[in-house]
Amino acid sequence: MQESPTNIIWVISLGTAVLLIFAVAYIAIVLSSSRRVIETQRAKVEEVTKSAERYKALFEQSLAGMMKFSIESWKVHEGNESLLRMFGCNNSKDLSVCFSKMPDFAREFVRTGLDTSGIVSGYEIKTRRRDGTEFWVLFSAKKVDGDGFAHAVVIDITKRKLFEGMVWEQAALLNETQDAIIVIGESGRISFWNQGAEKMYGWSASEVMGISLQRLLYPDAKAEEYRRILDHVLSHREWGGENKHSRKD
Repeated sequence: MQESPTNIIWVISLGTAVLLIFAVAYIAIVLSSSRRVIETQRAKVEEVTKSAERYKALFEQSLAGMMKFSIESWKVHEGNESLLRMFGCNNSKDLSVCFSKMPDFAREFVRTGLDTSGIVSGYEIKTRRRDGTEFWVLFSAKKVDGDGFAHAVVIDITKRKLFEGMVWEQAALLNETQDAIIVIGESGRISFWNQGAEKMYGWSASEVMGISLQRLLYPDAKAEEYRRILDHVLSHREWGGENKHSRKD
């Protein structure tokens, strides 16, 4: 029995409609998936952009000197404003000249450290500014994988080094005096015991360092006297008077 032309047309139309429905659904799914992928990629790009902006702001506004430099040639490819001011330079080219004049042993130490472990931390270097004046820096750097560069943080520690020098000079002077000079912390433990104290009391500095002054010079029978003197010092910032102590012997 032959199908009528009307039935054939109806079947073809129905089949075409079903195919169109599937095609439209497929296209909708593809578009929806593409939209999600695009949105995800856009979010990632925005996050990367924000991270780059935050890094750039940190780089430019940091009080510490920051730079990217070639490990082999010490050419500075990028340096922030703090680093430029620190070395008295106008641009990265000037910085490259300054770092090329850094002592050979210092540059070799940094290069070896970066090549072996990929990092150099807290290395003190005496170097020169663009105008030739000497100063001290604290240098830390980390190697950037695969491209022969490193990122560095540079801090001017000249004032700290001068202060340390003064402290050592004063300590040397305190050691030269014949008077016994003893320093204790808030806990009452000895933190400085000069050569005069060694000669007067008989204990070496290594023997008494970190020991309670009360236990050493004011044993139990004199504990109250020690507390009275200490209270007076804390209230009036000083105390003067006579004391009876015992030597090591």
